[in-house]
Amino acid sequence: MSDVQFHAPPTVFPNHLTLMVQDMEKQKQFYTKQLGMTVIQESETELFLGANKEDALLTLKTTAGVADKSSRQLGLFHVAFLLPNRELLGQLVYHLLENNYPVQGASHHLVSEAFYLADPEGNGIELYADRPAASWAYQSGQVVMTTERLDVDGLLAVREQAPFSLLPSHTRIGHLHFHVHNLEDIRHFYENGLGFAVMTTYGDQALFMAQANYHHHLAFNLWAGSNAPRRSERQVGMVSYSLMYPDEHARTQANASALWAIHFKIRLHSSSTPPVHALS
Repeated sequence: MSDVQFHAPPTVFPNHLTLMVQDMEKQKQFYTKQLGMTVIQESETELFLGANKEDALLTLKTTAGVADKSSRQLGLFHVAFLLPNRELLGQLVYHLLENNYPVQGASHHLVSEAFYLADPEGNGIELYADRPAASWAYQSGQVVMTTERLDVDGLLAVREQAPFSLLPSHTRIGHLHFHVHNLEDIRHFYENGLGFAVMTTYGDQALFMAQANYHHHLAFNLWAGSNAPRRSERQVGMVSYSLMYPDEHARTQANASALWAIHFKIRLHSSSTPPVHALS
């Protein structure tokens, strides 16, 4: 399977995230100037952003009285933006470093090379490029991932040399990673209800799931603690996310049958925002 099929039909994958924000203008400046996203559509209370003018990857919403993000809360750990190759990843990271934007970490995961940061309101972000899928190792049906020191200088040395201005048009959400309370419940829902497979685990603390043998489209961890609160409606953080399905049958009939079978109630609706082409 070629790499692109990990984020193309018939694979189901996350393709859009909605965040509640406090300062819309400050967040707009970060996502457009630092990450190079394109504004697709905007109003006083909503902003749709993408790597091109057609497909929104991110929606920012705001309202009166939005509270700060809690230091530990359930919900988004990070959204991971997948760059087309390591040369373009290096170009973006070099741009961030030139602008003195704080990068919190850098890791080589065997399957990918990744940098970690946060937006101005504390929402976690990963910027990464996959290693060739043919080089990934699997043991007992699970992908081998680890966290090793990334050769940052080596990656920057092979970066695209043109000055960075816009996020590459084929950038997509590669995966989403969440803080949760119960990994067994999460596994049951995504495995039996939505058809994702367990790709690897980190002991009893984290779970990585995917379709089509990708290293992970979705990840879940217990690192926020057993008493971590849920995000309130008017608080900075993730409001919702979307999964892209290959067709309407997969999105509704087949998916609905599986969810009903494990006793989950569902609500089917179409998106009210044209740039977003998936169910939230």
